[in-house]
Order: sequence, then structure tokens, then C-alpha cells
Amino acid sequence: MGTWKRVLTAADVSTNTTTPKIVDGDTGLVTGDQVYDWVTAQGYGTGAGDITDVVAGTGLTGGATSGSATLSIDYAGTDNLINIATNAENNAIATTDKIIYHDVTDGNVKRGLVSDLPFGSGTVTSVATAGTVSGITLTGGPITGSGTITLGGSISGLTTSNLSGTAGITNGQLANSSFIIGDSTISLGGTDSSLTGLTDIDLTSGNKTIFDGVGNAILTIGHSDTTVAIAGNLTVQGTTTTINSTTVTVADKIITLADTATPTTTTGSVSGIQIETSATQAEWPELIWTNGGKLTGWTVANHTATATVDYPVAIMQFSTSTAPTTEDAAGLGSFYFVESTGALYIRTV
Repeated sequence: MGTWKRVLTAADVSTNTTTPKIVDGDTGLVTGDQVYDWVTAQGYGTGAGDITDVVAGTGLTGGATSGSATLSIDYAGTDNLINIATNAENNAIATTDKIIYHDVTDGNVKRGLVSDLPFGSGTVTSVATAGTVSGITLTGGPITGSGTITLGGSISGLTTSNLSGTAGITNGQLANSSFIIGDSTISLGGTDSSLTGLTDIDLTSGNKTIFDGVGNAILTIGHSDTTVAIAGNLTVQGTTTTINSTTVTVADKIITLADTATPTTTTGSVSGIQIETSATQAEWPELIWTNGGKLTGWTVANHTATATVDYPVAIMQFSTSTAPTTEDAAGLGSFYFVESTGALYIRTV
């Protein structure tokens, strides 16, 4: 059930001509001038109050019950600034953390960085060397002041026949030293990053993934004059889909936004249409629906560099002659118009 209030107009203003122009029993609205004249006619004056009590809280001393008052920080006792601070002894102290200290030069209490404390860096007192990996050993340790660690030894069991080079098998010694894909001939041990001449690429039945090695780059399919036809359905799982076509034709009569497997008012919130009109997205005009938003939840905006206000889309209900009683229209802030009287109402509860 809605609660409605009529929007008042200039015709509702009181036309009383008495002095002062506010009298008992007048049902019309009064203006600011009329209120001022009435207050003046009553002879009311103005006065100034006084603070009656200033109490020193935890960590403070001083205060007063009248006149001026002074509060000072309490540096002694169990209620002082340091003792009542949160105990965080298990947290590491950062170099940018602040500390409070007493400056013996001028006797003042100051604050500074932990990194300002007069502590130097530590020194390694010993470096040990031990162990053997595949015949490689470390020598020279332990080092307690300065010294050199030496890597020594050798790897056994390798011959030139195990290594590449003249001792290996060359392509010339093979009956078939290359293979052909499309019209590309590739030598064994060689590479070809651009295969051409292919007439078909097919895969076995089942889910497949191709071109995932491209990574964060642009994958171009076909020429600018090529028409790419997809026989089945197309699912785009990326976060951004850009269409540079000048003409887009959609057979679907209703376009669904914020589609998800488990839709709710939360997942659909802040959905709508934006029109790119400048290089700054905050200036784009838009029509947006927000869960829990004002009125219908829809807002319309014609943003500029100096005006970025989203205006709620209001709904007005019309009646030929009946004032609203239980009508709901579109929630708080919606309108109701009575055509016969020209009265306009706004829902407030």
C-alpha cells in the first residue's frame, strides 16, 4: 500500500493580507517573508549559550566546569597514551612505522620513523662449504671473515659420441633428412613458424583446444575481405568482445544482458547500455539498471566532463478523477496524476 502526498503549487500559498500575515485558522501555505514578519512581530530575541563542563577523558588531564578550559596529554600513569595503545607485539615492525621519543636536545616529545633508530646492519660470521654433486665439490670454507669459495671437480661418463657437433649424426647421413607439411619443407632439427599450402585441418571427435599458445596477443583469422562462417553455435568466454562492423543485424527480438548460469538480482545489477561519445568513459550517456536502485532501478544519464549525475527513471500513474489511496505505482518517488483536477502526487512511503 502506497502513501501519497500532493505536490503543492503557487495556488496553495496563503493570500491573507493581515499584519502579520500568519493567523490562526489559515489553511494556506505561508512564505518565508510571512514567517519573518510574524517572528519579528512577536519580539523574539537571540542569545548565546555557554559550555558548562569540559571533562578530561582517558589519557588527558585538566578540564573545567566554567569559563576557559585546558586539556593536556597525560604522559604518566596506567592510562597514558602508550599503555592504552593496542598490544600488537606479534606483528613485525616496519621501517615506516612511527615511534614516539623524548628529544634530550630540546626536551620535547616527538615522533619519528623506526628506520631513524641508530642501528646498523649485521655481519655474516661464517659461511660453510660442504657436499658433492655429480663430482662437483665446493672448497674454501668455512669463511669467517673474508675468503673465496671454489667450484672444482669433473663430471665423468661423457664421451664425444654423446655430444652434438662433428661426433654426432648429421642430416646428410640420413636417408630422409626432411619432411613436408603442405608446401613447406622442414629439415630435421629445423623449424618453420609459418605453414602454407594446407587445404584442410581436421580433428577427431570430442572437445579440443587450438591456438591456446598465442597467449596475450592478437589472433587474426582470414583476410579483411574474408567471410568467416561458423556452422554451429558461437560461445565467447573472454572478458571483452569488440565488434568493429558498421552494420550489425540481430534476428533475436530481445537482447539478454548479464547472462549467467545462476542469475540473481545481484548478478544482474548495474547492467545496461552505454554510448561511447568521448575518450573518457565517465562522460558516456547510459541507461543502467541497478539492484536496489531508486524508483524502477533504471537510471538515465547524459554525462559530461562537469556533470556526471545518474537520474532515476520515474513512473507516473494516471487517473481520470480519483486521488491515490492504495496505489503503488513504481515505488518511493513515483508519481500519480489526476487528470480532472490537475493534481500531482508523489509516493513517500
